[in-house]
Amino acid sequence: MNRRQMLRNIGIAVAASAFVSPAQALALLRCQPTNYGYNQCEAGIDTGVLNQTVSATGWQEYDQWCWAACIEMVFRYYGFEVDQQRIVRETWGSIVNMPGYPEQIMANLNRTWVDDRGRHFRSQGDQYSANALSAAEDLANNRPLIVGTMGHAMLLTAMMYTTNDYGHSQLVSAVVRDPAPGQGRRLMTPQELHNVFFMARIWVNAA
Repeated sequence: MNRRQMLRNIGIAVAASAFVSPAQALALLRCQPTNYGYNQCEAGIDTGVLNQTVSATGWQEYDQWCWAACIEMVFRYYGFEVDQQRIVRETWGSIVNMPGYPEQIMANLNRTWVDDRGRHFRSQGDQYSANALSAAEDLANNRPLIVGTMGHAMLLTAMMYTTNDYGHSQLVSAVVRDPAPGQGRRLMTPQELHNVFFMARIWVNAA
């Protein structure tokens, strides 16, 4: 899926004056009508839940391993431990400082794993059904997504978007967990929002 298709599918629109506060991370989906004929909505995962799980991952270990760090974060969020080095080794055959493209990310998200404690689990990922409404539904149900923009992968954990009576939705702002050293929880920049080219919905269950 190219950038043009992705932008069309998720209906991205940047509104710098209407960002979600970094202090907000709601384990719910909340919408309210505006005076302009559309609804303004928020969805997100409880920060406390994320702090107990995702933060245990730490930073990406090499400058090209944002994708592996995001996959590790997702698995840890669901209670399974698979470290970045193992994800990279099983992807590229050895531990190399290589990027992961959408094909590699989706391959890792659509398979059965045995975590570092010997527990079997199944991960399923889907990039084609990802849009603002499905992302909001996932976040409201405490399911983070992986988002790719400007050559960098991050974990999407909260968002603000608008929707109208015709079913059209536009992403206004987003909160992510950025695995780059020193980043962590932050807002996506307007430039990052404009250049989103990849978004993956993820389900993880014990096998």
